[in-house]
Amino acid sequence: MPPAAMSRSSETERTPFFAPLPTRGPWTALGLSRGPFFAILAAACLVYLFWGGAVWSDVGESEFARIVVSYAVIPLGAAIALRREGHLSWAALLAASGVIAVSKLLLTAGFALLLDLIAR
Repeated sequence: MPPAAMSRSSETERTPFFAPLPTRGPWTALGLSRGPFFAILAAACLVYLFWGGAVWSDVGESEFARIVVSYAVIPLGAAIALRREGHLSWAALLAASGVIAVSKLLLTAGFALLLDLIAR
């Protein structure tokens, strides 16, 4: 390719400012694709945040029911997603539920800590 053609094509091709989201990650090893992994995680976090009212509206109240229900969503969602992806087994269900539960714990604990710091 002549140098003039190379410089012209490089001028018209632009590198995107943001890279695309990764398609492979911890969800791949669990037998899930990115969408179901984050959908289950988001659903569990939203249940935690809004079950029985917004979590920030009753700071200091018992959160037992909120926690139990939000974690119960995870294996149910993981079983449905793994079944749809064709990877459902007890080992896959336990692994997916465990990784999503730990991810949820980190997110919601961080949010609760931030909420507590703001309330003081």
